[in-house]
Amino acid sequence: MVRIRKRSFWILTILGPVLYALLIGLPVITKTAMKPDLQSIYIIDKSGSFSGCFNDSRELKFFYMETHEEEEIKELLKVQESSHILIIAFEADRKIDIG
Repeated sequence: MVRIRKRSFWILTILGPVLYALLIGLPVITKTAMKPDLQSIYIIDKSGSFSGCFNDSRELKFFYMETHEEEEIKELLKVQESSHILIIAFEADRKIDIG
């Protein structure tokens, strides 16, 4: 049997798997450690069909706004990066149930 005397072989034999595990595990660890940003969604429902249909979650917070507040919301969105606007503009005869 041949003896391996090079120090670099032994260092890479030990560090190779450790570095590979870090390469795979580091993105997973950082993804789970990062808290998701809370996204604000302003809803302007001109039809009135979707009032109360959207439920808040850990990542999403819904705000129902009146039609006359539309310009104020657009100005607010320019300041806040984690905010979005949803305008529902169709006319409906009945309330829609999203279950």
